[in-house]
Amino acid sequence: MAAVSMWIVWGLVLPSLLGQQESTATGDPAESEQSGAFHKLAFAAATGYEIELATEPATRLKLKEEPVLRWTNPVQSDGAGEVYVWTDRGRPEAVVSIYRFVPASGKPGLHHEFHSLSETRLSARGASGRTWSPEQAGLEFQRVPDAAAPASSPAARRRQMRDIAEQFQADKTDRQGDKRTLRLLTQPLYRYEPTRDDVLDGALFAFVEGTDPEAWLILEAIESQKGRGWRFALARMNADALCVRRSESLVQEWEGLRKVWSDPSKPYFMFNFDPAKLLPMSAEPESKESP
Repeated sequence: MAAVSMWIVWGLVLPSLLGQQESTATGDPAESEQSGAFHKLAFAAATGYEIELATEPATRLKLKEEPVLRWTNPVQSDGAGEVYVWTDRGRPEAVVSIYRFVPASGKPGLHHEFHSLSETRLSARGASGRTWSPEQAGLEFQRVPDAAAPASSPAARRRQMRDIAEQFQADKTDRQGDKRTLRLLTQPLYRYEPTRDDVLDGALFAFVEGTDPEAWLILEAIESQKGRGWRFALARMNADALCVRRSESLVQEWEGLRKVWSDPSKPYFMFNFDPAKLLPMSAEPESKESP
């Protein structure tokens, strides 16, 4: 969809989607119609982004056209959205959650939430001059200690990844100081066997609130000079404070952020749209609440 026509559609449909998202019950035909309309808008927004790895020459990433997750968050002001991934040779390199959200203030909003899943730098361009250019890699992998070597069959490796993923626990502490344990979705959102000599298999898992992804866990079976083994990396998908443990040992901790909207040089970044203007806001929004 062309950028101009996309914004015309958003201008006509989005305000009603944002304003009515609490008005229908689960299973209501009107809700299904709304969900379908929002999917079209989210997909149009996703296809509007061009994301490249900072290689020589630059490598254009490929959008996986179906969202890897459609989510809701009844815990925090009824947020709802879709998650898309961009890949290189099958491996996920960037993830974007496109969602609608009504904070406690009652003013609805629309957000595009990004995180780099790349081991190198990348850059993104979108409609209306939106850009995102992290100055550092999005992930730092670590070996999974004491894990059995990757199995020979994809089915057995899938079971291994699920077992390893279940060893991790994640908590979120919001700006009011309330701490909540996140739930691991044991079914990976995206499974990949990339066409790379160094990565044999991999999967993207999510820690969620409701079904809203708040942190990512990436597991990969790798081939190196040391032989085959497993590695993991973690990434945030929320501006609140987060910590992740493996078998009770702390492996990752992120402090709460206040300016996630204002620094596109970071691996984690968000565009906040004013639904009245349907343009990216250039500074932090009036409400700093975010799912």
